[in-house]
Amino acid sequence: MLTPQFYSVALSSLSLVAVGCTRQMRTPDTCGEQRAPFGQSALAWQRTRVKAVKGTVTAAEGLAPIQSAIVTLALVADAPSNSAKLYNALTDVSAGFHIDSVPAARYLLRVRALGYREASDTIQLVADSGILVRAIMVPQNLIVDCSFPRRGGRIP
Repeated sequence: MLTPQFYSVALSSLSLVAVGCTRQMRTPDTCGEQRAPFGQSALAWQRTRVKAVKGTVTAAEGLAPIQSAIVTLALVADAPSNSAKLYNALTDVSAGFHIDSVPAARYLLRVRALGYREASDTIQLVADSGILVRAIMVPQNLIVDCSFPRRGGRIP
Protein backbone atom coordinates (compact mmCIF):
# COMPACT_ATOMS: atom_id res chain seq x y z
CA MET A 1 0.00 0.00 0.00
CA LEU A 2 1.31 3.43 -0.98
CA THR A 3 1.44 6.09 1.70
CA PRO A 4 0.28 9.72 1.30
CA GLN A 5 3.92 10.75 1.73
CA PHE A 6 4.84 8.74 -1.40
CA TYR A 7 2.11 10.50 -3.40
CA SER A 8 3.36 13.88 -2.18
CA VAL A 9 6.97 13.13 -3.23
CA ALA A 10 5.86 11.69 -6.58
CA LEU A 11 3.60 14.67 -7.30
CA SER A 12 6.29 17.22 -6.41
CA SER A 13 8.82 15.37 -8.61
CA LEU A 14 6.35 15.31 -11.48
CA SER A 15 5.60 19.03 -11.15
CA LEU A 16 9.35 19.81 -11.01
CA VAL A 17 9.87 17.89 -14.27
CA ALA A 18 6.87 19.59 -15.88
CA VAL A 19 8.08 23.07 -14.89
CA GLY A 20 11.57 22.27 -16.14
CA CYS A 21 10.21 21.02 -19.48
CA THR A 22 7.94 24.01 -19.88
CA ARG A 23 10.80 26.39 -19.20
CA GLN A 24 13.04 24.42 -21.54
CA MET A 25 10.53 24.58 -24.37
CA ARG A 26 9.73 28.27 -23.89
CA THR A 27 13.29 29.53 -23.55
CA PRO A 28 15.75 27.06 -25.05
CA ASP A 29 19.40 27.90 -24.56
CA THR A 30 20.61 25.97 -27.59
CA CYS A 31 19.16 24.47 -30.73
CA GLY A 32 20.84 21.13 -30.25
CA GLU A 33 24.13 19.73 -31.35
CA GLN A 34 25.19 20.62 -34.90
CA ARG A 35 27.40 18.33 -36.95
CA ALA A 36 30.18 20.14 -38.75
CA PRO A 37 29.94 19.86 -42.55
CA PHE A 38 32.56 17.63 -44.13
CA GLY A 39 34.11 18.80 -47.40
CA GLN A 40 32.70 20.85 -50.26
CA SER A 41 30.01 20.21 -52.84
CA ALA A 42 31.46 19.26 -56.23
CA LEU A 43 30.56 19.26 -59.91
CA ALA A 44 31.76 16.81 -62.53
CA TRP A 45 30.89 17.30 -66.19
CA GLN A 46 31.69 15.95 -69.62
CA ARG A 47 30.75 16.76 -73.20
CA THR A 48 27.96 14.79 -74.88
CA ARG A 49 26.47 14.64 -78.37
CA VAL A 50 23.09 15.82 -77.07
CA LYS A 51 22.91 19.60 -77.59
CA ALA A 52 21.68 20.48 -74.06
CA VAL A 53 22.88 20.82 -70.51
CA LYS A 54 21.48 18.00 -68.41
CA GLY A 55 22.42 16.01 -65.35
CA THR A 56 21.61 14.97 -61.80
CA VAL A 57 22.04 16.42 -58.30
CA THR A 58 22.56 14.03 -55.38
CA ALA A 59 23.55 14.19 -51.73
CA ALA A 60 27.05 13.08 -50.78
CA GLU A 61 25.72 10.75 -48.09
CA GLY A 62 24.19 7.75 -49.84
CA LEU A 63 23.84 9.55 -53.20
CA ALA A 64 20.17 10.26 -52.45
CA PRO A 65 18.46 12.39 -55.12
CA ILE A 66 17.91 16.04 -54.24
CA GLN A 67 14.61 17.34 -55.53
CA SER A 68 14.06 21.08 -56.26
CA ALA A 69 17.75 21.98 -56.44
CA ILE A 70 18.31 25.14 -58.49
CA VAL A 71 20.66 24.81 -61.47
CA THR A 72 21.74 28.10 -63.07
CA LEU A 73 23.81 28.87 -66.15
CA ALA A 74 25.04 32.47 -66.22
CA LEU A 75 26.77 33.83 -69.29
CA VAL A 76 30.35 34.86 -68.50
CA ALA A 77 30.83 38.06 -70.46
CA ASP A 78 34.13 39.73 -71.30
CA ALA A 79 32.67 43.11 -70.37
CA PRO A 80 30.26 43.79 -67.49
CA SER A 81 26.64 43.97 -68.56
CA ASN A 82 23.33 44.66 -66.84
CA SER A 83 21.51 42.19 -69.08
CA ALA A 84 23.40 38.97 -68.30
CA LYS A 85 21.69 35.95 -69.84
CA LEU A 86 20.54 33.33 -67.31
CA TYR A 87 19.22 29.81 -67.83
CA ASN A 88 17.56 28.09 -64.85
CA ALA A 89 16.20 24.65 -64.05
CA LEU A 90 14.85 22.82 -61.00
CA THR A 91 15.63 19.19 -60.39
CA ASP A 92 12.70 16.77 -60.56
CA VAL A 93 11.81 13.88 -58.24
CA SER A 94 14.63 11.74 -59.64
CA ALA A 95 17.10 14.66 -59.19
CA GLY A 96 17.40 15.22 -62.93
CA PHE A 97 17.45 18.55 -64.79
CA HIS A 98 17.52 19.54 -68.46
CA ILE A 99 18.24 22.93 -70.08
CA ASP A 100 17.67 23.16 -73.85
CA SER A 101 18.60 25.80 -76.42
CA VAL A 102 21.71 27.14 -74.75
CA PRO A 103 23.96 28.88 -77.30
CA ALA A 104 27.67 28.19 -77.47
CA ALA A 105 29.57 30.38 -74.99
CA ARG A 106 31.33 30.34 -71.65
CA TYR A 107 29.02 29.95 -68.61
CA LEU A 108 29.17 29.82 -64.84
CA LEU A 109 27.27 26.70 -63.76
CA ARG A 110 25.87 26.93 -60.21
CA VAL A 111 23.92 24.31 -58.27
CA ARG A 112 22.14 25.30 -55.05
CA ALA A 113 19.82 23.36 -52.73
CA LEU A 114 18.39 24.23 -49.34
CA GLY A 115 20.51 22.63 -46.61
CA TYR A 116 23.51 22.00 -48.89
CA ARG A 117 26.68 23.86 -49.81
CA GLU A 118 26.68 25.47 -53.24
CA ALA A 119 28.69 23.95 -56.10
CA SER A 120 29.93 25.95 -59.10
CA ASP A 121 32.25 25.66 -62.07
CA THR A 122 32.91 27.41 -65.36
CA ILE A 123 31.99 25.47 -68.50
CA GLN A 124 32.50 26.13 -72.20
CA LEU A 125 29.63 25.11 -74.45
CA VAL A 126 30.47 24.53 -78.11
CA ALA A 127 28.06 24.45 -81.06
CA ASP A 128 28.13 20.71 -81.79
CA SER A 129 27.82 19.27 -78.25
CA GLY A 130 26.20 19.58 -74.86
CA ILE A 131 27.21 18.95 -71.27
CA LEU A 132 26.33 16.10 -68.90
CA VAL A 133 26.64 17.23 -65.26
CA ARG A 134 26.83 15.34 -61.99
CA ALA A 135 26.59 17.42 -58.81
CA ILE A 136 27.37 15.90 -55.41
CA MET A 137 26.12 18.14 -52.61
CA VAL A 138 27.53 18.28 -49.07
CA PRO A 139 25.17 19.24 -46.20
CA GLN A 140 25.46 22.79 -44.85
CA ASN A 141 24.56 23.64 -41.27
CA LEU A 142 21.62 26.00 -41.19
CA ILE A 143 21.48 28.73 -38.57
CA VAL A 144 18.22 28.47 -36.69
CA ASP A 145 16.93 31.27 -34.48
CA CYS A 146 15.73 29.40 -31.38
CA SER A 147 14.23 32.38 -29.59
CA PHE A 148 10.49 32.90 -29.60
CA PRO A 149 9.18 36.39 -30.32
CA ARG A 150 7.12 38.12 -27.65
CA ARG A 151 5.85 41.62 -27.08
CA GLY A 152 8.70 44.01 -26.46
CA GLY A 153 11.48 41.78 -27.82
CA ARG A 154 12.80 38.26 -27.59
CA ILE A 155 13.04 35.90 -24.68
CA PRO A 156 16.74 35.60 -23.77
